[in-house]
Amino acid sequence: MRSHVIALFLFMLFVSSSCTAPQGWKSPYLYSDVSRIAPLQKEESGNGLFSAGAAKSNSAQMGGQKKIRVKLYEGPQPNIFAESYRFLPSGKRNAAMTGRGTFVPNGSGLLETDACCLELNGKQYPGKFLIYPSGDSFLIVNLVLESDYLPGVVAHEMNPDWPAEALKAQAVLARTYLYNVLSRPESRKYDIDSTTRHQVYGGLIESNSPAVAAVRETAGQVVMYGGDLASVFYHSCEGGYTASAREVWGREVPYLVSRKSDYCSDAPPSRWQIEFSLAELEEKFGVGSLQQINVLVRSASQRVVLLELRGSKGKKEISGSDFRNALGSTRIKSTLFDIRLQGNAVQIAGRGFGHGVGLSQWGAYTLAGQYRQNYREILAFYFPGTELRTY
Repeated sequence: MRSHVIALFLFMLFVSSSCTAPQGWKSPYLYSDVSRIAPLQKEESGNGLFSAGAAKSNSAQMGGQKKIRVKLYEGPQPNIFAESYRFLPSGKRNAAMTGRGTFVPNGSGLLETDACCLELNGKQYPGKFLIYPSGDSFLIVNLVLESDYLPGVVAHEMNPDWPAEALKAQAVLARTYLYNVLSRPESRKYDIDSTTRHQVYGGLIESNSPAVAAVRETAGQVVMYGGDLASVFYHSCEGGYTASAREVWGREVPYLVSRKSDYCSDAPPSRWQIEFSLAELEEKFGVGSLQQINVLVRSASQRVVLLELRGSKGKKEISGSDFRNALGSTRIKSTLFDIRLQGNAVQIAGRGFGHGVGLSQWGAYTLAGQYRQNYREILAFYFPGTELRTY
């Protein structure tokens, strides 16, 4: 879902402090008062084709805990470092290789260590490595206990120095998300990816980290709806209104709904703006000399659903999400934006960071720190109608 929030905070603080409103532009997205944006409108009911819940996890157990296969790397032959290691080649139990320092794989097998961890690309990982060669490429999978995996997610998806109750909310969501993925693994070789494609896992975390405490103090707890694991999502900052699953992904989910949530209004990514040259958009979207950009459809939370670009070669309609992704999701930080042509530039003023569905991490920060809400109350706000259970 995202890179470490500390780095994000510093980057966004710089960006927000260096931005000034374009002269004469009265876009409501540039101001702190969320009421300047059109109020929420009731959404029409969906078609009910999607299940609100998810299948229960059927992952394997190891010593009373789930063992997780996390995809770490796929690419050219890597160098792996360990103080000491033992490599067990596939199908050759009596051909174990031992050593110290750098290990360069040349076949499939299991790599383990008696030390704290194995090191890959400058990061340390607990547990063992499963190694799968394929031609000139290697797939490296971390076989790790859930109790070691989850802190490695919490500490990289949320600043570990944030309030404890916000970290606990993140821990419950990370666990719920994990169990959902484990119920439908996409590969026989691994269960979950370590990147934003699923949730960011950064490896070994010190035992005294607040992220470890958050996982321990919420042990086994997940978000449930109607007896099933809930489909949970999170993002950096909602920008004044959370988004429904229906408006973002076309899926009706009763607890992933749009609602006013102005709890990240003081966060660095709350309000942002960016300017693009006409030439960049003309090259990217192929409409010739750009003459007009119109927002055709907005969602209930006022996010851009559909844009129209008109140029000398005709017009093109594009979804707000595709427009954002085409120009970069870290440049256009959400689809909650205004847009206009101004001279030889395209100016965009927006609010929030991310898709807007589910928990706002900066919102959780405010609810826990300023309003002293506990993690149960935070999750109840962002996922109305759900409940916490020990799974």
